Amino acid sequence: MVSAAPPHVHTVLLVEDDAGTRDAMHELLVGHKYTVVDARDGPHGLSLVRRDPRPCVIVLDLMMSGMSGDEFRRTQRADPSICDIPVILVSGVHDLAERARTLGVAAYLRKPLDIDRLVAALAQHCIAAAVA
Repeated sequence: MVSAAPPHVHTVLLVEDDAGTRDAMHELLVGHKYTVVDARDGPHGLSLVRRDPRPCVIVLDLMMSGMSGDEFRRTQRADPSICDIPVILVSGVHDLAERARTLGVAAYLRKPLDIDRLVAALAQHCIAAAVA
């Protein structure tokens, strides 16, 4: 008898400095069968992104204290070991589309988040990572 391989687990790195928002997003993503690694700020996120399991996508808050999402993304893009991990940018800033283009992110979503759009964006990028 051949046993089936375990289903592919998709890991999402969630970089969000607001604890309440981070906790709510974490629960939502776990409910959609993602493994979620939480980072409380940009430097913490950069340390976690280099560990196993490698995330299939990073959900990144733009406006964070200390290191902004802009700084996180510039640092990520400059590091060949992590530059290819897609980023979904989330924020409530008025010029989000322009900032997203400048930062070269895979997708962007305005806060408050449309949960269906977030889940669809995650699925698209995690499926692509699994195929690659």
